[in-house]
Amino acid sequence: MIDKKPIFKFCPICRTELVAKDIDGAARLACPSCRWINYQNPVPVAVAAVVNTRGEVLVSRRAFEPAAGQWSLPGGFVESGEHPEEACIRELMEETGIKGEIVRLVGVYSFSSRIHGSLLVMGYEVKPLAQVRQNSEKNSENKRILGVAQTGARRGETEKA
Repeated sequence: MIDKKPIFKFCPICRTELVAKDIDGAARLACPSCRWINYQNPVPVAVAAVVNTRGEVLVSRRAFEPAAGQWSLPGGFVESGEHPEEACIRELMEETGIKGEIVRLVGVYSFSSRIHGSLLVMGYEVKPLAQVRQNSEKNSENKRILGVAQTGARRGETEKA
């Protein structure tokens, strides 16, 4: 399935125009001359779930589309050559000013994005390396601590979208 605008129109190897073909049960653009295949893989994303002993969750305000201005778990794209755990810790620091360490992988989820196509989201439980307080650290206007009731989730459950 071609789920986003193709990056290539012509083969990057031999410059032949690509054609749509059914390859391995999915519609893919491929080169009829050299047989190069344009695989459109999901974009990797890492998010941090910082939860305190009362079950409150740290969220940050999204700076960019989609959903700019909305509250979400701190996270973002995994850079090329970066481990997802490193991306998770980096994004937490960039978005909230909080340093943390990975406790465990909570889950891996697949989402569809109108902008980026398929996303592969890796969620990690993160332990903050200092006490997190409401409106006390850097970027306080862009982070909040929400109780379980405020998130719409039930304690001990993960919801797959």
